[in-house]
Amino acid sequence: KPVSLNTVLPDKVQWQWLEKTTGKLSAEGCDNAILVPVLPDSVTEVSECAANKAEVNDPINAILNSSVNKILDIFR
Repeated sequence: KPVSLNTVLPDKVQWQWLEKTTGKLSAEGCDNAILVPVLPDSVTEVSECAANKAEVNDPINAILNSSVNKILDIFR
């Protein structure tokens, strides 16, 4: 019987855009970017594309993204 993989993530895990080929932090709209659940401090290197985008460098945006992730987890 199929089992849903759509589960609530632990509090420490957040959805982040990563570069598929290198595993570096990426951003939505970057080539090879995929959205995956990760531990926030486990990925520290930033891809060239993401370095040019404000969301990676903006701490306010990081806080907002974290809050949105928690809200989305309620519906997952």
